[in-house]
Amino acid sequence: MDKQVEERIRCCHPCQLVSKSPRPEPMEPTKLPKKPWSKLAIDVCGPFPTGEQVVVLTDYYSRWPEVKILKSVTSKNILDWLLSVFATHGFPDEIKSDNASYFVSTEFKDTLTSWGIEHKTVTEYWPQANGQVERFNQVLEKHILTAQAEGKAWKPTIPIMLLHYRNTPHRMTGRTPSSLLMNREVKTKLPSFEQQTNDETETRMKDEEEKEKSKKYTDKKRKASPRNLEVGNKVLVTQKHRNKFTTKFHPDPMVITKINGTQIVLKDKNGTQHRRNSSHVKLYQEIPDPEEEIQSDRKHDRQTESREENTEATQTETNQNTTETEIVLRRSTRNRKQPDYLKVAHPYTYQWLQISSPQNSHGYMEGKNAQRVVLSQLKKPGVYQLKVIVRSSHYAYGKAFVNVTVEKPKRVNKPPRADISPKEQSITLPTNEVVLDGSKSSDDDKIVEYKWQELKGPLSEKNKIIKSGVDSPILQLKSLLPGVYTYKLTVIDADDETDSTTATVTVNAEKDYPPVARAGNDVVITLPENFVTLYGNGSTDDHGIKGYEWSKSPLSPACDLQGSTGPILHVSNMIVGDYSFTLKVTDSGGQSSDSKVTVVVRPERNSPPLAYAGDDKDLVFPDDTTTLSAKESTDDQGITSFKWEKLSGPSSVVMSGVEKMVLNLSQLKEGHYVFKLTVTDAKGLTGTDRVSVNVKRDGNKPPQADAGPDVFVKLPNRAAGLDGSTSSDDYGIVSYTWTRDLKSPAAGDVINGSNRQPILRLSNLVKGVYKFRLTVKDAKGLKSYDDAKIFVKEDVNSPSLVELYLDVDITSFTEENKRQLVRKLAVSLNVMDSDIVIEHIQPSGRGNSLVVLFYVRDSLIKQSRDGKEIAYLLKQKISDTFFEFRMQEVEPYVCRNNCSGHGFCDQHTKQCICERFWMQDPFKAKFGLRESNCDWSILYVTVIIFAVIVAIVGISWGVCFCMGRTKSRRRKHQYSIIGDEDSDDAKNATMELFPRDKFLNSSIMSETDMDSDEETLFENQKPYKPGRTSQMNGMLNGAKKKNHHT
Repeated sequence: MDKQVEERIRCCHPCQLVSKSPRPEPMEPTKLPKKPWSKLAIDVCGPFPTGEQVVVLTDYYSRWPEVKILKSVTSKNILDWLLSVFATHGFPDEIKSDNASYFVSTEFKDTLTSWGIEHKTVTEYWPQANGQVERFNQVLEKHILTAQAEGKAWKPTIPIMLLHYRNTPHRMTGRTPSSLLMNREVKTKLPSFEQQTNDETETRMKDEEEKEKSKKYTDKKRKASPRNLEVGNKVLVTQKHRNKFTTKFHPDPMVITKINGTQIVLKDKNGTQHRRNSSHVKLYQEIPDPEEEIQSDRKHDRQTESREENTEATQTETNQNTTETEIVLRRSTRNRKQPDYLKVAHPYTYQWLQISSPQNSHGYMEGKNAQRVVLSQLKKPGVYQLKVIVRSSHYAYGKAFVNVTVEKPKRVNKPPRADISPKEQSITLPTNEVVLDGSKSSDDDKIVEYKWQELKGPLSEKNKIIKSGVDSPILQLKSLLPGVYTYKLTVIDADDETDSTTATVTVNAEKDYPPVARAGNDVVITLPENFVTLYGNGSTDDHGIKGYEWSKSPLSPACDLQGSTGPILHVSNMIVGDYSFTLKVTDSGGQSSDSKVTVVVRPERNSPPLAYAGDDKDLVFPDDTTTLSAKESTDDQGITSFKWEKLSGPSSVVMSGVEKMVLNLSQLKEGHYVFKLTVTDAKGLTGTDRVSVNVKRDGNKPPQADAGPDVFVKLPNRAAGLDGSTSSDDYGIVSYTWTRDLKSPAAGDVINGSNRQPILRLSNLVKGVYKFRLTVKDAKGLKSYDDAKIFVKEDVNSPSLVELYLDVDITSFTEENKRQLVRKLAVSLNVMDSDIVIEHIQPSGRGNSLVVLFYVRDSLIKQSRDGKEIAYLLKQKISDTFFEFRMQEVEPYVCRNNCSGHGFCDQHTKQCICERFWMQDPFKAKFGLRESNCDWSILYVTVIIFAVIVAIVGISWGVCFCMGRTKSRRRKHQYSIIGDEDSDDAKNATMELFPRDKFLNSSIMSETDMDSDEETLFENQKPYKPGRTSQMNGMLNGAKKKNHHT
């Protein structure tokens, strides 16, 4: 029963979802590739503080890194950079990357395939699978953070960091990346290291040892243990942690369909395939079937009863055979298991590995896990290196290496065989270059030297004839002269054995053939055409024609010639008769040739005109009018007159234009009419034609109007259409008319006059029901009607929609920009790219900008997230420069702003319409949250503004009053020369001159001091006499008294 309880607890579904993950499986180190630059890893690191991201490319063999700083990471930008890198190092065999959108795009995959590169992606949510590039990302990020901490710009330091990294010995291989990739060291400012070995075998051994150490350390730290997962097992998969209540594993178990090392392929209940690492899953314990539990209990009870009966029988037998004085020892009946290491006959295990072998070699190894190994069929000479790893049952470990050298069989040298292709060749000048090919010469080992020698030929400078290849298998000759050349080829092999052969080249002198004159074919023309053009440019010569000469036979009539010394002759003003012209052409060698051509000019001739009255016509009464046209009648000289006649038919017809090209018929009655057309040319010749007109009764049926099914539209989509093209009529519909019902909304525009077309197209629709009537009319005026409706409703996702305004012209916004926008929105909102759903992209109506309408799905709860929440998060997280284009505004599609309780929000402009006596707070609207509001009362604002104005006026008046009082204290006075009425005293007074702006008393100022720059104040100083009063006015000696008033 305890076992059943434990089984029940272990199979508890909720308990399994929240329990810890099992121990991870041991690591599987990646083997070193066979050669450099054959297997690469690529990843994107960032974004960094300045907004850029870094694309990193590393070589698995040499650890050589390449980096590229990009502001916008797209498939095209990455491919352009990869092409520049491959132009230096060549194309690799394989590139490994993660599952980012720019790495799994169709453009990226197709381009790599066209380059012959295999593209592999790592397991999702397991970056360790691409650990080579991830480790360099850590180095790069540490370097950038260090530069930022030192206050340096990090971009200029990247090349120096790459130079040092590429020329520093790597811990895993013991060699620098530059020496492994380019087989040479690069000069740097770093201190020189110890001489590194160039032995590839030691490099591989070092890499394997370091990876083995890292594996042991990591497995021990992670407490790794093998997992017994099999195809078909049900497992639970870890899921993304979204909040505190998110379970560690996804509730729905999945089934393993494929296992490849630590990578497994899973299938969910919907049949979708998923790739995960084995550390992300654990075996799912299902609750056993109740019937199986019952059978298990019964089996367990029978085993227990049988064990108890055996125990009782043993005890009874023991009691009977034991005396009363003996002591019976009760020992446990438990069987003790012998340790496994004591059972092993031999405590050691062996593992033989091939380290290296000659290129393209094959062989067989027997006994890879035995103490003795047998190698066979080693047909390729060279060194075969083997490694043996020995482990004991006590976890001891040892290894050793052995070299097996297969030597080449001894060879008996054979002399080489010289061969020139072709043996004989002949050329004719001006061709003066030939090639002699001696590469077909052969030897059992190899030819080490080729020697060419001219044995016979015309006298010439050897350096001018031999173009190249005198010591190579192929000899190129140039500037050959007429004559016979003989060349000898001598080949020497590695054992100094030689062989020779010769080849002959015959150079023939150039021939000059006479030219061939071609004046063209004979020509026949008929007046009034009196001109012709003769072409002699078909004449040929092997060296080119130097001159042309046209001449007319003396027996030919007179005419005018133009271009008689050129290849083309223009002849005009010709008359009736036969003309003979001769073309003489001359080449550069003075050779000539003649050719004749004849031009026959015939007199003008006239043919009778060809009358054509048109096709017969059928009319349906009451249609009683038609027209007959003779415009397709022809004549070589031109038609001068037309005449129409009625040959038969009812007499009520009215004919208009009987002498014109077009005849108008009216008042036709039911019956058969025959009309005759007669045309006359300028020479009086005539031509006739007849045409019939049948008038019969109408059997027309009314048309059948079909406006199509009703249409349903969800906002914000404001365009729709109704299709009436399925309407029909036996004679054809001539007009369509769409009429809007009077009860339908007036909003909604008809596009391009489609209300007169079979298909009605509308835009700018609003919420409501639109009803339209389609009226069709046939050629006979019969009509038919049909109605259709357009239902415009709000989108169920309206509360979740968000409007994002970007400063970019909609014609410049590409699909690549759209995907990049989705990627950045997903990163900002911490969701998957597939959770961002863009419903509409349209011009914003605010200049050259557009608005993106989207919503965010919550894949966990299968619902859309609130649009106001998304808009708020984007305002908080995203700056104006986060996107590739400047973000102008982000708002929820449905405006839920309460406008401070004093207004309502306009759904179109997202602005508050305030009630009376309320207004917007401009500081809150322009700064801070930048949200429209109705916070301020107009009454309070008016009172405050009035109080501020009164305060300003009061303060201004106070300042002016204080300044006025200060000025009034400093009164201005007018002064004259200080004197005394007593003339005697005045005469005895001494006169003293004062310069301008000098006063005896600071409180006395003369008006003359301020008004004139030329006046000088005089002071009449005299002794003070008590009891005498000084007058206000003074006198100057010999001057008239002057009064000054103060």
